[in-house]
Amino acid sequence: MKKLVLIIVYLWIANSICFAQSTVSSSGNFQEGTNATLSWTIGEPITETISGTNSILNSGMQQNLSFTIVGVYEKPNAKVNISVYPNPAVDFLNISIDNSKEQYEISIFDLAGKNLLSKKVSSEISKIDIKNFAESNYFLKITNQNGEEIKTYKIVKTQ
Repeated sequence: MKKLVLIIVYLWIANSICFAQSTVSSSGNFQEGTNATLSWTIGEPITETISGTNSILNSGMQQNLSFTIVGVYEKPNAKVNISVYPNPAVDFLNISIDNSKEQYEISIFDLAGKNLLSKKVSSEISKIDIKNFAESNYFLKITNQNGEEIKTYKIVKTQ
């Protein structure tokens, strides 16, 4: 019985020590620019980030979060269903336009806004060659015959 009580007390103490970290930040801020982000807190003097091939381990109160935005803009009440896949892409992008009765223009822009590719498509599924693009993020904009923007996507090009 004494051994059982000692084991329970030992596990309770170990559990208390493992989950004892509590950080209350007195101040902090987050700023984001076009090429960088800055995030900081006061009251957290030591943190560490360990990265591996498939994971990142952060210590401390502030954690890095990553969100993937796929659809950037969609025209309200657009009566066309558009799919862009695969995303991320390596060599080709497939663009599927349901009920494609009109011609659309596909434009790919880099993050600086430079137009890298413009192409008119009218078929339901179009294949866009992006294998010569550098590994980066791009915007794919789809406009109708009147020049109205229908949808814009964020495209991730990988190697």
